[in-house]
Amino acid sequence: MNNESIKNIVIVGGDTVGWTAAMGLARGLQGQNVTITIINDQLSQNLNTQPSIISATDHINSFHQQMGINEQALFSQDYAKFICARQYKNWLEDKADFYIGFNTYSPAYEGLPLHQFVHYCNANEQSDYSLAAQIAINNKLLPYINKDHKHWNLFTTGVVLDTQKYGEFVKGAARHLGVNVIDSLILDVVLDQETQFVSRVILANEQTLPVDIIIDNSGSYSKIMQSVMEIEFQDTGALIPFNSMLEIRTEQSNKQLNKQPSIQLTATENGILEEATLGGFSYKKLMCKINENNQEDIAQHLLLSTGLALTERKNVIKHTLRFGHSQKFFNKNCIVIGNAAGYYSDIGISNLVLTQRMISRLLDCFPSKKCFVSTVNEFNRLTLNDYNEARDFFTLHLYLSSTNKSDNKNFWIQPKSNLSRILQQKIELFECYRRYEDELNPMIISTRWIDLLSYCCIDSIGYEPLLEALNKDELIRFLLKIKQDIAEKLTELSDGLSYN
Repeated sequence: MNNESIKNIVIVGGDTVGWTAAMGLARGLQGQNVTITIINDQLSQNLNTQPSIISATDHINSFHQQMGINEQALFSQDYAKFICARQYKNWLEDKADFYIGFNTYSPAYEGLPLHQFVHYCNANEQSDYSLAAQIAINNKLLPYINKDHKHWNLFTTGVVLDTQKYGEFVKGAARHLGVNVIDSLILDVVLDQETQFVSRVILANEQTLPVDIIIDNSGSYSKIMQSVMEIEFQDTGALIPFNSMLEIRTEQSNKQLNKQPSIQLTATENGILEEATLGGFSYKKLMCKINENNQEDIAQHLLLSTGLALTERKNVIKHTLRFGHSQKFFNKNCIVIGNAAGYYSDIGISNLVLTQRMISRLLDCFPSKKCFVSTVNEFNRLTLNDYNEARDFFTLHLYLSSTNKSDNKNFWIQPKSNLSRILQQKIELFECYRRYEDELNPMIISTRWIDLLSYCCIDSIGYEPLLEALNKDELIRFLLKIKQDIAEKLTELSDGLSYN
């Protein structure tokens, strides 16, 4: 290979993730005379079916800013809404429901973080000291639209998206930037005999496309990375015992609920139920394990537990899940995204967010034809970190439900011994000293890890030894002042009735 620049990028699979990748590359490579083509392969789309809504962390806002995207159209038409917290129901036996806010800042005292004092002083809930959580608990209008209030930078806003509408949004942006689309099946993928790089793609419509980089978005049984390049997919079914998602959408009569600035996660016997409202509809998604004998029972249980009639069964949609990730994300000149790259749930870390981070990473170190090897190795290392962190954050939820329920019937709970060694170490460090070590450019910011670990380790008696040197009465006054500041900020906000 010579040192020529990349000129032809082909993306296989034209769903929301595929069009997001196309839009990001088209924006990032403007002016470099690169041709980007999406092959809208219907078979790939069938393998890549996505739920009707996606909940995404604040990474999506950063990606939009990086790409210069104006989000106003999405939010003004109720295709998306901001959220600032997650509500957990039925996860702990001896506690009521709790909230985890999307905090980016945690007050410190004498160099020690807030969560240490909350535990040391037995000061009720972690959420009492989180502005984001209190906004959700009190159903207040998110202050994101009023950037004059400097104290609102204490937390970030995640997003709930209508998958179809967001797909149309990024598709329109990509087409405006010159991305081509071809509706055709793929007949053959041709490799260069010397390098084993993909050199061209032959389509059923008799077109042949030259390839410098090919992006495989063809589903968890990928048509190129697995089938052509023989890179295996690493299943984690033993660690995460879900294989399906059941979803139902119902019209919401109470329009006020569409403005709730949170989503709900409920631990049920059959799996993890996620609930959100958007655009006049209520959405319920149940991650579960389905076999040939229990599908109807689980579907009926979902309907009954959410107050719906069994006649709604026809509206329950099933999505097949394959937990795990590709052993390589970038091999030769092929990159996998979406379900072809992997899946570790969409509890805030959806495939959309993972793809956006991959595209940003690719643009940061975009290769020439000569420099694939160094770029590939670094890309794979950083992307593997993302997928491992997404896996660990999700499996920490499976561990959470096992920590203090004496008679837990949830088949999906996981003991600490089943978790990754890295996650076990995080839990053990937190149990001993309530410490969490920050990582460089993490998928999930440390405050969110700390809040979830606090509930996982709620019965541990360990704490930071330096606390013994501080005056406990002063610490209690410090915590009280935080609660008072939050109460004052809440009075500035309207109830969550409208964003207008």
